[in-house]
Amino acid sequence: MSTQIQILRFQDLFDRDKYHVFNRVAVENDVITDTLTTIHPSQAKSHYIFQHDRDSTESPESLPSLPYPRRLNWPGLLKYAYPGILTSHLSSQGHQQSLDVICKVVSMSHNNNRIAHELFFYKKLEDLQGRKIPECFGMFEGQINGERVECLVLEYCGEPVEDFRTTSWEFREELVDIVHELHARNIHHGGLYKENILYRQRLEPDGATASIEAPLDGKHIEPVLINFGNASLEFECDAMKTNQRIQLCVEEPQAKDLIGCQQLLRFARSISAWYPSTFKLQKCSVPIELRESPIEQLIDAVKERRYYSDEEIRALDVNVIEKERRQALERYDKWIRTWKACEKYSDGSQVPLHEVSTL
Repeated sequence: MSTQIQILRFQDLFDRDKYHVFNRVAVENDVITDTLTTIHPSQAKSHYIFQHDRDSTESPESLPSLPYPRRLNWPGLLKYAYPGILTSHLSSQGHQQSLDVICKVVSMSHNNNRIAHELFFYKKLEDLQGRKIPECFGMFEGQINGERVECLVLEYCGEPVEDFRTTSWEFREELVDIVHELHARNIHHGGLYKENILYRQRLEPDGATASIEAPLDGKHIEPVLINFGNASLEFECDAMKTNQRIQLCVEEPQAKDLIGCQQLLRFARSISAWYPSTFKLQKCSVPIELRESPIEQLIDAVKERRYYSDEEIRALDVNVIEKERRQALERYDKWIRTWKACEKYSDGSQVPLHEVSTL
């Protein structure tokens, strides 16, 4: 949008003649309140069209239907977000500009500054808006059905990731770069789950989105990180201090070489950044290099990694161990096939979900 929004008007889709006027709320950059409160707005089943005008005294013109005729099923606070169309009436230019948006509408009686908290981080990351995170159009305050509510208006960027194993390495590399950037700025996102990571059609060099006919593969999509409701400042990332980065498409590092940040470590594992260097045997992690070793050598390796009483040692059955090894290696090989399914699409294209699920 070419102008800053000051007035936001809601057209109720159940009563087309009914509008709600919201005013922009100014939030100081140094004001932040952290909370983990879950929001349950009473108007969760309503849908609205969103409109802002330069002249807020005029009646809104007729607006198009919602592009997404349903309430989005997002986790946490975001499941109370509404799809809508933000329409800017620029009378001096003689035309309208429209943009699909998500509006997070919450009751002020339950809010506890959660919306202001998230707005704070969108302001801190303003240079990433529209690229790595959604563009934020501000926070607004008003009434719906007599209840005071607040609203955060965000650019609609796409749908959440279903399974990281279906994403290309290029997609994951870009996502890792976003998370590294946050940690370099001492920001902890607090919710690096697939539900908070969206697919968005990749922008062309001129800033335009890819053709609508373009396939949703790694050549035409990019990650967008959303939901800063649990984000925190003054986060010290040990990995950033030593310039450690998540390396993709490699064997999981040994314990002594693991990334020095627990948040990055969990994130790397959640996006299947590495393939495993061990397999499970007798509740122990045995190096994959021993997969073809004689059974006696395997038993010795297990004994080194787990305490056994004399009675347990006598009870160890070679045939049972051999069967357990075979089953463990079948699981390991299945995981590797899944991993390589992404590897063969390293040109940037996306792995079909049905191919992963049948491995």
